[in-house]
Amino acid sequence: MTGKILALFVATLGLAGVARAQLVVLDSFDPAELGGLVSAGLDTSQDRVWAYDSFGAQLGSYTLDGTPAGSIPRAGEAADDMDIDFATTAFTLDETNVPAGSLLLTNGETDGAEVYALDPSDGSIIATLATDFGNDHVVGGAWHPTRGTLFLVADRNDSVSPSIVAEIDPATGAVLNSFGTASADFTVNYGDLDVHVGTGNLFLVSSDESVIRELSPVGALVQDVPLPPGVPGLSGIALDEAANELWVSGTNGTVYRLGAAPPTTTSTTSSTTSSTSTSASSSSSTSTSTTSTTSTTGSSTTSSSTTSSTSSSNSTSSSTSTSVVTTSTTSTSVPPAACELLTGKKLFLATNVQKGKSRLNVVSKDPAITLGLGNDSADDPVLHGATLRVVSTDGGFDDTYVLAAERWQYRKRAGENLGYRLKKTKPFGTLLIQPAKHVKIAANGDGLGHTLATNPDPVDVVLTIGGHCYCLRFAGTPTFKEGKRFLAEDAPAPTGCPAPAPD
Repeated sequence: MTGKILALFVATLGLAGVARAQLVVLDSFDPAELGGLVSAGLDTSQDRVWAYDSFGAQLGSYTLDGTPAGSIPRAGEAADDMDIDFATTAFTLDETNVPAGSLLLTNGETDGAEVYALDPSDGSIIATLATDFGNDHVVGGAWHPTRGTLFLVADRNDSVSPSIVAEIDPATGAVLNSFGTASADFTVNYGDLDVHVGTGNLFLVSSDESVIRELSPVGALVQDVPLPPGVPGLSGIALDEAANELWVSGTNGTVYRLGAAPPTTTSTTSSTTSSTSTSASSSSSTSTSTTSTTSTTGSSTTSSSTTSSTSSSNSTSSSTSTSVVTTSTTSTSVPPAACELLTGKKLFLATNVQKGKSRLNVVSKDPAITLGLGNDSADDPVLHGATLRVVSTDGGFDDTYVLAAERWQYRKRAGENLGYRLKKTKPFGTLLIQPAKHVKIAANGDGLGHTLATNPDPVDVVLTIGGHCYCLRFAGTPTFKEGKRFLAEDAPAPTGCPAPAPD
């Protein structure tokens, strides 16, 4: 293995072989105002870590200890397929000069990926490049200063380039070269890549995998580096070559600083005691005794996890909500003929008790999604409005949100109706339906009724538009933090819809 590429992490240890390296968590922080993270970037010129959460409106920056350091507006549409990188050199993006230090934002949410060069001080757009790569699922990107190109990666759900890495011409957006993630045993779900400038190699992460994969710029597998225990579901990666460290983001909402395990060190302390005696003949002799103490210090990293279950009785909670909220017992039944049972890519729920705000994100990217697109269709929300129901028996909530017809609009391109979009209607920032592609919902504010005092698993979601509805159920092995967040991914289609809420 030429060059010992893992020297990025172990150079300070003087290890002779990469197989002896072991990554550990050096530090971590949990951005309180963000939810499930889909991207992370590192601005080494300012010592700032950047992060973006699913369908967020802002890109957040933090000092290296996790202190919030400001935010800028997101470029492009709200997304859960997004990435943050920084230009380590000046270059030209679609005929526009981009200064070194510019923030590079890859938005792969719809159709081919777009790359934005932003001023990190205020979020102003310097340049935009529409690429020919991907279809709704490009999740990561990085600038390669040696090759003068961009590298992008699509997730496993992309209909054109599943788990494919592509090298992109920054002038035209054309694909110069592409390759898979080197073997079928490494798939990309949420994920990212970054470039090690010293070697030119790519470092790739995926929420499906427990290793960091290193590839050459032409796709040859170099090695897999195991992640430390307790670092799950990676969605972003940024290398700090000067510090021999890397920063990664997880879909659980945590940013981790990783490095090589500290070595075992040996120190030696010597003390010398001398005594001198003089005889009458003026001859002298010196006796010296030397005591040597050797101590060996080993360092170890211990990770522990504690699972607690809290139950309470005779407690009362209150929340302010603009939704119609009812509570009922959830059970599955045969769905109405007009309901579709969809797979779910992600459900994210969050609460912030101190600020009195909550978050809701739902994504389905099921090619089975159907929709009548005529303006007189019975399932046209522009005519008939819609409702969204989010219900959990174990979580103790059953919330129905009324989405009035006048808030809906047609999603058009070249004169064709491609679906429906909800205009921003507090607390909903995004609600998009496109047949054969996706249903995407993002809400944030004080109008959401769910609580997270207990694990709500399973959670049912029902979106009804006119006489048509979609049903999803998120269950299994979610990530849950009491009173903070719930994240479930890759849900199969349910066997039925929840029973109607009682009147």
